[in-house]
Amino acid sequence: MTQGYKIAIPVFVLGFLAGAGFWYLFSPSFIDRVVSEELPAGLELTETRNGQFRDVDGAHRGSGMVRVLSNEAGGALLRFTDFEVTNGPDLEVWLVRNPDPKRSADVSASQWVSLGPLRGNKGDQTYVVPEGTDMADWGSVVIWCEQFSVLFSVATLLPQRETELMAAKVEIRHAERTDVATIAAMFAEDALGGHGDSDDPADLPDYLAAFDRIAASPNDSLYVAVCDGEVVGTFQTTLITSLTGRGASNLTVEAVHTRSDMRGHRIGEAMISHAIEQGRAQGVRLIQLMSNASRQDAHRFYTRLGFTQSHFGFKLKLR
Repeated sequence: MTQGYKIAIPVFVLGFLAGAGFWYLFSPSFIDRVVSEELPAGLELTETRNGQFRDVDGAHRGSGMVRVLSNEAGGALLRFTDFEVTNGPDLEVWLVRNPDPKRSADVSASQWVSLGPLRGNKGDQTYVVPEGTDMADWGSVVIWCEQFSVLFSVATLLPQRETELMAAKVEIRHAERTDVATIAAMFAEDALGGHGDSDDPADLPDYLAAFDRIAASPNDSLYVAVCDGEVVGTFQTTLITSLTGRGASNLTVEAVHTRSDMRGHRIGEAMISHAIEQGRAQGVRLIQLMSNASRQDAHRFYTRLGFTQSHFGFKLKLR
């Protein structure tokens, strides 16, 4: 028995330590920390900059808004709303000089300042910017895993006025054949959609053939959003008339995409607003759309624009 205890005790200790280490490292991957903080009362704050959190890759995803709120004394807060990010160990909120870090190495190569541990990977929350920090010097807010030096999500900070001007100069027009490669590249960016889209030039004929069919249909319309001469978004509408509702017509909106580096600039809002205007002009009864069940930020976006989640959707893949 003594010999057995001598073997069992070290094995138990090692197993306990290994289990504790595994729990510390990997439990955040499947346990969410949800917070719901209110802004401090009695503060007179002005929004000076904002940004939209975005995905870094398929494993590190983020969404929601960050707003820089300043007071007359020069103090500043970062306010996260509708925020969600992939959870992980030892996550922190950083201000980074680089306005558009795409990889962890981009953050490491830049200057940064930590605002402390991330309090929750879901929900509204507020962080105090250190006194004396000039927010004009910092280009982005990132969610950073300090233990493994990994970038989880990034939001490029833009002046509030710049965001408003960018939204104001977005042009929505019918897509042209020369836009198809750019549209396909936006679809290929979307790892979550799972449609198998590609920006490989060898696959372009498939997209061009589809474009020709859409262009020939009297009930289908493909649009692009253009800013400063560049295609930065796209969506498609389909007019459906049925006997229900005494022969009413509905407008279905689908394939709504904003180029990843342009999210948070109200381009999606401009596209949906245009679709609504087209629906009114065609006298439709309602406008409907579907959104991937995991796109919680998109659901909040559509709700904010007046859509209600009224039905469950079902799909059956045939090929």
